[in-house]
Amino acid sequence: MPKNLPQYYKEDENILSRFTAIIPKNFCLKVEDSVLTGMRDSHTDFNSTLQCFKLNMWFSPSMRAQESTASSVPLLVWSLHVDDFNLDYNDVMTFNVLLDTLAVTYNHKDIHPWVLTNFLTTSTNQDNGSVLNTTLGPVPEERNVPHGVWERFLKRCTLRGYIDLQNVSSLIRLTDEVHPASIGFNRTDVKFIVSQLAVSQDSQSKWPLSRLVFGERHWSTELLIESLYCRLGPTAHVSYIHTLKKHHCWGTPLFLGFVLLKLRSHGPDQAKFNAMLDTLRLEWSPPLGSFITQGLRCLLEYRCSNNSTQKATRKHLGQKMDTQRCLELCTMSIKLTDVNTFLIADKEVCIMLRLDCTTMETEAGKLAVGVEGAKLVTLAPVRSRYTCIKSEELQNAMVYIKLAQADHELINGDTNVNLLEVVQAAWSTNLHLKMLTLAGEMGAFLTGLAALKEMPTGLNKTYEKSKVLSSCLNLRVKGQIGLGITISSRHRMDVTSVVLSSTAEDGEIKVRILVGGVNIELFKASFPYDHNYAEAIQNEFVSIFKWLKLMHKKKKVPFTVDSPLPADLVIKVKEFLFEMSDDPFEVRLRDNYELLEDEYKESLKRQKMLDMKVAELCKAHLLLPAGKVEELYASLNKKNAEIYIQRSKQMSRAAPPRTRLFAWLMNDIQVLSLADPSMHGAENAVRVMTEIDPDSPWPEEGLEFTTLWCRSICASCKEWKFQLRDFPQPLLDIRDFHIWGRLVGAEQEATRRAKRGVVIELGDPWGQTVIERSMTTLKFYHDFNCEIQHISYAFGPCWEPVIAQCNLSFERISPPSQDPSPPLPFWDKMRLLFHGRLTMFMHQMTVLLHASLDPYNTTEEMELTWSDVAMDWTNAKVVFKGELNVYVRTASKYDDCRMLHLPNLKLSTKLNWMCLADPNDHHSVMPCAPDKLPEYSSNQEHDSFRAFRSQQLDVNISLETKPNVSRGSPELDCPVALLYGSTLRWFENLKLILSGVTRPTRRGAVFHNFRPRKIQLSRHYKRIHLLLGLHRYQVYYWMSFAMQRGFELLGGRISSCSEHTLNIVSVVGGLKHRPRAEWSIVYMNCDLNDAEIWLKSALQEEPGKEVVSLRQPVEKCYCLSVGKVSYGRETTLPRHGDLLNTSEKAGGSRDTPTHRLVVYDLKGAWTKSNRDVAFALFDAFMKTKQLKKNLSTEALKNFRGDSSSTPLKSRTRATDGPVTPPPSAIQNPASVHATPSPMTKLQSGHAATMLQQLIAEADNKAVVFSDDLSVQTREQHLQGLVACQEDDVMHKNWLIALVNSQVLLKGCETKGYVILSAAKAEILQRVHRPTWKDRTLVSKTTWVGSLECMQYYATVSAGENDTLDENIMWLTVDNIQEKDSTVIADLPDVPQLVGSGQSVGGVVSETVGASSVGENPPLQASRRNITHFLSLMCKCEFFYAGFGESSIDPGNLDEVPPPPSEEVVGPWEKREKAVDAFTLMHYDLDVCTNSLQYAMLLDVVNNLLLYVEPRRKEAYERLQRMRFQLQLHSVEDQRRPIQQLQTQVRSLVSKLRRLEKDTHLVQRALAEDPLNEELIQEMEELERQVYECKELLNSQSEELDMMLSCYKETQLSANQKLATMRGDKPVTIVRANEICFKHAQWRLTEADGQLGIADLVLSNFLYTKNSKSDDSGEHLLELGYIRMTNLLPNQVYKEVLSPTEIQSNMPIDRKAETRTLIDGEGVDDVEPDGKGKKLKGSRKSKETNFYVPIVHKDDVEKMKERAEKNKLFIYIKIPEVPVKVSYKGNKEKNLEDIRDFSLVIPTLEYHNVTWTWLDLLLAMKNDSRRVILSQAIKQKLQIKMNRGSVDEGASPQEEDKARMLFGLRHMPGDTKSLKRGVFKFK
Repeated sequence: MPKNLPQYYKEDENILSRFTAIIPKNFCLKVEDSVLTGMRDSHTDFNSTLQCFKLNMWFSPSMRAQESTASSVPLLVWSLHVDDFNLDYNDVMTFNVLLDTLAVTYNHKDIHPWVLTNFLTTSTNQDNGSVLNTTLGPVPEERNVPHGVWERFLKRCTLRGYIDLQNVSSLIRLTDEVHPASIGFNRTDVKFIVSQLAVSQDSQSKWPLSRLVFGERHWSTELLIESLYCRLGPTAHVSYIHTLKKHHCWGTPLFLGFVLLKLRSHGPDQAKFNAMLDTLRLEWSPPLGSFITQGLRCLLEYRCSNNSTQKATRKHLGQKMDTQRCLELCTMSIKLTDVNTFLIADKEVCIMLRLDCTTMETEAGKLAVGVEGAKLVTLAPVRSRYTCIKSEELQNAMVYIKLAQADHELINGDTNVNLLEVVQAAWSTNLHLKMLTLAGEMGAFLTGLAALKEMPTGLNKTYEKSKVLSSCLNLRVKGQIGLGITISSRHRMDVTSVVLSSTAEDGEIKVRILVGGVNIELFKASFPYDHNYAEAIQNEFVSIFKWLKLMHKKKKVPFTVDSPLPADLVIKVKEFLFEMSDDPFEVRLRDNYELLEDEYKESLKRQKMLDMKVAELCKAHLLLPAGKVEELYASLNKKNAEIYIQRSKQMSRAAPPRTRLFAWLMNDIQVLSLADPSMHGAENAVRVMTEIDPDSPWPEEGLEFTTLWCRSICASCKEWKFQLRDFPQPLLDIRDFHIWGRLVGAEQEATRRAKRGVVIELGDPWGQTVIERSMTTLKFYHDFNCEIQHISYAFGPCWEPVIAQCNLSFERISPPSQDPSPPLPFWDKMRLLFHGRLTMFMHQMTVLLHASLDPYNTTEEMELTWSDVAMDWTNAKVVFKGELNVYVRTASKYDDCRMLHLPNLKLSTKLNWMCLADPNDHHSVMPCAPDKLPEYSSNQEHDSFRAFRSQQLDVNISLETKPNVSRGSPELDCPVALLYGSTLRWFENLKLILSGVTRPTRRGAVFHNFRPRKIQLSRHYKRIHLLLGLHRYQVYYWMSFAMQRGFELLGGRISSCSEHTLNIVSVVGGLKHRPRAEWSIVYMNCDLNDAEIWLKSALQEEPGKEVVSLRQPVEKCYCLSVGKVSYGRETTLPRHGDLLNTSEKAGGSRDTPTHRLVVYDLKGAWTKSNRDVAFALFDAFMKTKQLKKNLSTEALKNFRGDSSSTPLKSRTRATDGPVTPPPSAIQNPASVHATPSPMTKLQSGHAATMLQQLIAEADNKAVVFSDDLSVQTREQHLQGLVACQEDDVMHKNWLIALVNSQVLLKGCETKGYVILSAAKAEILQRVHRPTWKDRTLVSKTTWVGSLECMQYYATVSAGENDTLDENIMWLTVDNIQEKDSTVIADLPDVPQLVGSGQSVGGVVSETVGASSVGENPPLQASRRNITHFLSLMCKCEFFYAGFGESSIDPGNLDEVPPPPSEEVVGPWEKREKAVDAFTLMHYDLDVCTNSLQYAMLLDVVNNLLLYVEPRRKEAYERLQRMRFQLQLHSVEDQRRPIQQLQTQVRSLVSKLRRLEKDTHLVQRALAEDPLNEELIQEMEELERQVYECKELLNSQSEELDMMLSCYKETQLSANQKLATMRGDKPVTIVRANEICFKHAQWRLTEADGQLGIADLVLSNFLYTKNSKSDDSGEHLLELGYIRMTNLLPNQVYKEVLSPTEIQSNMPIDRKAETRTLIDGEGVDDVEPDGKGKKLKGSRKSKETNFYVPIVHKDDVEKMKERAEKNKLFIYIKIPEVPVKVSYKGNKEKNLEDIRDFSLVIPTLEYHNVTWTWLDLLLAMKNDSRRVILSQAIKQKLQIKMNRGSVDEGASPQEEDKARMLFGLRHMPGDTKSLKRGVFKFK
């Protein structure tokens, strides 16, 4: 023995040497066929059998001499063989145990009493722990000293062991109520080894058992188990065990196919544990629970029988080590494969969990768990066994985790869960009920266990709770995660996420405010087409949530201030996408259209190439076969079809088709939701709600809410878009959006009627159940502030079908209410759901209005842009403040044209909803379920929203601008409008597009959509009140972008206030029509101050030549200005149809005009430059209008001559008497045919009929026509005046008044100007009752105008400079207004004292005296203008009566006037006819002019008033030539050239648009690179092409207009000829023009305007022109009085022309008898005077300035050239005029001197002559001169006539009367017998 051994080794060695002698060296014990019987009270308690038991032992002392170690242990070998058991001990203690076929049966009913009787009846006081402590001895203080002998013994030897158990089974019977359980296994191998190493570990193990057995040595053990099972039932057979390897048999709680466990020491005080389990099947069922509960109850029976055992157990439990510490010291590696867990509740409820592989590893305080192939499925255990398969082969899994890992930090408790690959879960109500059933069963099981055994509490719970509170759970999904929810048998929902990261942190228990964060990289919601998401989610899925609350008995928690404060929430979404899919048919249709369009272009290219090849082929081969070319083209068509089909197939295979209908995209979303104690609780939330929405009345009984919350919200978004299909332009585009404020969500508690029943499908075996759901909606109360960098909204009619499709699709996402009431329109929904305030500040807000029907359009649009705008949206009120600009976007040079600029604009809109109750009382709105309608709804349509629903809407719109002081001068920053001619045409196109009716989208029986159409907001208005106020404004208009001509309107403040109403009128007819919307004006007031209009035109290098360039200097000319314009419309609004009614309902308002327009201080200038610009503007407008009309499809439609519908057309005429044609047919000689026998015609025919009628009417009609005008005045025969003075006025429509107005007229050939002024001018329009015209009821309108204090001014002299500028000397108000002569005025100014006052010819001036000779002309800025009176305060009136062309339906009138009588009237009786008539009446006209002013007047009349453009003359000549050319063509032959020309004009329009687009592109490029020479040259070339194209377009457009005009004239003439042949439409008067002067006085003065030359006085002047239906006309000229006075000094005759006394033999047939005095030179003179020659010379110098002298014959030719072409004069008659003439020659006595010669100007009558107007005048001159000359010679020679001849002189007058009555051809006798100078020409 070595000396260095410890002392305790020596002691142990002595003890062993002592026991060596008494230990048997060879020992054998064998027991066979043994039976052990337990008896109690002479009764067998149990039996036990043992077939064979054998124990062998060999022992030999140690050989110390041979050992090299410090000590030797004797060799001890044990062998235990139940079939074989060995135990060997020789420094290495080896245990070998072999067991085969062990069956143990435990019957608790038998064994427990036996054990209780024989072993547990005597209580012992010895404690096992004390015995053990005694055996082991006291624990020494030395660290490495073993505690006892047994411990020292174990430390000295190496332990090896092997246990092999086979076919071991056990049957346990507890009670008769519980199924027995059998437990067994096929084989178990246990291997263990404890090494005997001298090297000690660094530290001792902290495990007591480890210290006792292993000490400081390393150890390892291994356990292998095969086919371990547990079965509820008898012991299983071998075949049953083999079945369990592949199948699971029901009633087998446990089966373990293979188990391998390895446990060994590792390092100091550590251990490694490795386990591998394969084919593990677990089953839990209620019988198993009952067995476990009963087994625990049996164990408790043993426990209660031995108190000492309980104490030992408690002591042992108290010495247990901490589990976490054990996990830290032990490194584990566990792997489970092929695991199935079955949870059974009953025969129909079974859930299986399948795990392909599960691993668990612990290392360094970290626990790692891995799961692979985990699936959870539901089964029905109907068969005897279940085949276990891999998870990949399982179908319909509830949960599937392909690969997952979890890490748990043992120190801080943090847990990380990583889902690496596919994770899928499925949920259904059936599964939930099964889980609840299992949970109920397990809960009952645990409740039973808790009743039997007390569960540990206290420290452990506190420890676990603290660990949970301080833990952190991190979840990351790297693969695809999916959640499938079976909503019903029709719907299933799958939720999938690719990458998900979530962090949940819990703080200490005292921390009450928690923060939750969610980060989402991509959130996408895509809804397939025609999927009923609303039914699946909103109805069924949400109903399932309600059902879950009922199932789990979740009751509403009172929301009070003391409720837990909810956590703050931070949500970050990188990208958000919401999509709705389009109809696949629509997608395919669009793709096919694009393919067709592209294929058509490609086919044109192929055809062009083939044309070239065919041309080459024809050149090479002159003689080609007949069908070769046709065959080539047929092959091309076939190839085109094949290519199209091939491309269509390739397109469908190439890429997936477009599926997007609507997309909502958002980027970089951040939402922060904060909960605050001040807004927490029901009371605080309601307080915030009432603060946000103070207008809504709160019910007295209060409100209860099922949902109520209040948060402070702060959200931001980088980009926000709404996209439609694949359109390039977004519907909504928002950038840099930031919003913050308070938000309240509240849902009212539903009443009994507002709850509907919903069916929930639970599946087998539960069937269905019905729950109640609330129908109230969640309302939002908001108080938000928002800031947006840019917002853009686009819309247009081209997108309306797509938006309608989106609405239909959205109805399948958000379901409509189940309430049977009519659906609420969107505006009422917004009023119901959203309340509060929204304040927004937008740096730029753009509204784009599409002006094209192409949904892919990005160029043709109108843009409304707000800059730096602030919007405040409160309850029914919206206010905008900012700068508004309106742009026109078009792909031409007009692109980016700012049409309107409104700076510092305030736009306010107030909405007044017209409801049956309070429009703000949304709290009283409560929906109703379809099956719970009230009783009163049985006889009427039910409407839950009846009181809240808006019936109509009143809108108040206010638009106001104010000067912005910060921007400098307010004149530079005022509203500006810039308009072009193309812009206005573009607006017409926009108006046409907007006025189109939207087609219905997917409505009707085909789509099963029979719902009524939604109400349009444009038809919901009732009254709109507009208020406009602009502090200044400017309007610029140009004909084109070249800015050649235009005008500029500058104005001061303008204010307008108006109110408009909308009436929906039903359309009566057989077809179904949508009611028509009619807008009417209730009242309107408008004031305009200080407005000026300037006309602009570009300076031209050559007169009459247009300029191509766009950069020409522009001059502007003054045109018009007004001091103030006031417009007012009365508030009286007649109802529909009153304008045509004849009733006196509006009698009180008849004298009040509806429209009243008053213009103050009107100043206008009409000059040559203004005339040219105005005519050019008007001509451009008319050309554009005519071009649009000529290119329309209506241009070539057949023309109908009589298109008016007459209610009396169908009436039969009376046949009881002769039908008399109208008087016009009698008076028109053209309707009477010539015949050689007038007497015969007079005795028989029309004249005889008239005579017979006169005789017949002699008894009852005592009315005879007379020429005497003493009874009837001239005014009674003026048609316009008579028509306007009738008493059938319904109401006055317009009253236009001009106060102190003046107009400047300046010619182009003379210098100076004329000013027309009127102190007051009024124009009144009146609407009369409808009247009959040509048996048709038409409307009647009259205009009555009057000008008071009308004066004419003209400059006295003209200077060298004759230009107009802004400093025109306008008349002052004193010179315009009429002064009261009875009022004594103040002392006038000096200029008035030296002037002529207010008399005619007076001078008004601002200076004293006349201007010097060397001064500038009167129109200069020196304001020294001298103006001369032309006319003194006179009055002028005009009357116009107009009748409508279209007929009026008498059914729309309350009172219909009686139709005209069909009775035949006399020849002189006039029937009342509805003829458009115009009458101009001038009363006292006092004129005073000099030669300059006379020339000025002629210049103004010829060049301004009667001016006709040369182009119009040329166009008229071309029109005449074309008429002549087309006379030889038929109507049908004219159509084809017109159609061809229409096609050419359309192509030119398209070419012009293309050139404008090219110009637009070059212009953009030039803006980026202004110095690029190539772009500049290209720009100039494009400008030239545009100019040439415009010129060609204008010329062809004019030609097309002329061709269409001739075409329609041809049709009209054909219709008129047909009507004339039929005789059903006689010739009637269609228009009458009348001019009448009461009294006119004209004074001719010297050049200075002071000395008079002559006075001319006229009275009762009348000129009448009647236009007839056959384009013929009648002219009538009458003069009642004329007098001319000579004002020259030293004249013999003062009266040049004066009327004479009316003699008894002078017939007065509307003729004026005058006395004429003529001198030698044809100039008026008086008595013969020797100074006549002198007078001749002096008179010529004064008078030749008033006419154009004719010197050469060429001048006459020029006059002839200017005359119109020949006209056909059907009938002309000028009655004779007797005159007395005095003539004085040049000498004292002359042969030609005459005095008071009675001469008769003969009656002139012409029939059917073709003359020009000059021919007519020459014929009148020649005929009159012959007669007058012969009469003068006779009287000069004093040839006396006898009385007979005198009596015969009257006969021609009588004959004239007869001729006037009956016509020339009705007179008997020879016309050559007529004498006395009456000539007649045929």
